[in-house]
Amino acid sequence: MNVLVIAPHPDDEVLGCGGTIHRLAGQGHRVTVAIATRGWSPLYSPQSVEQVRDEARRASDHLGVAELRFLDLPVTQLKDLPAHKINKVFVDLLEGCRPDLLLLPFPADRHEDHRQVFLAASVASSGLRAPPNDTSSTAARPTPPAVRSTARPGLRRRPARPRDEPRSQQVVHAFF
Repeated sequence: MNVLVIAPHPDDEVLGCGGTIHRLAGQGHRVTVAIATRGWSPLYSPQSVEQVRDEARRASDHLGVAELRFLDLPVTQLKDLPAHKINKVFVDLLEGCRPDLLLLPFPADRHEDHRQVFLAASVASSGLRAPPNDTSSTAARPTPPAVRSTARPGLRRRPARPRDEPRSQQVVHAFF
């Protein structure tokens, strides 16, 4: 199973779902982590940005992450970007990763960057399609394990595609 974790900032993936990442990677699933934002001057020095990225690489190695990507969107400025530009970044990411399970920040998080990442990734994931060679058989893709947010009880997974399409074209969403 392909798992994609989209974290607004470095360490959000570790604090939000590090245990889940470690468990899924340990079970043999391919886990990709994408960190959406990058610090910029004068808020963050180039040295501190590199230090934080190095720490993210080490944490990813420790958790068993197969691939770590940095999307380099401007930290604290996501709300100022045109929606189509931020959505395109996530469409490209999702089309490249083809996740079966997508872990996103909680939609009602107080942090503006977290909400913007959730919204853009949700828009991007709504257009995912099964790979062209998929016969739309439910057996063609693994069934993801049940993952629920323990921090936000009462949330349900939202299918990325309308219910009348085959299950093999759905991406399971979970929030951290």
